[in-house]
Amino acid sequence: MTIRQKEKLIEAIKRELVAYGFHEDSYGNFLNSDKSVRYKFAKTSLRREHSYRNHEDKLMWRRFSSGYYSALSLDGDGRLHGLTR
Repeated sequence: MTIRQKEKLIEAIKRELVAYGFHEDSYGNFLNSDKSVRYKFAKTSLRREHSYRNHEDKLMWRRFSSGYYSALSLDGDGRLHGLTR
């Protein structure tokens, strides 16, 4: 996967997330409206994380699935494929 292909894929994923109601925070992560799911974009991979509260009632994030950009794809319906647990 070339750099240009990776950039196009990331932009397409971000467009689909916005279409599904996610919004971008100041760190470049995409969160849903109740902040229970976030997509975290790294240099080489994408992580899907879910939030939970620890014993001190602090909001924490745990990886639910992830995948390298070279393994990710969007189908015609805008569904993301390639994230693995």
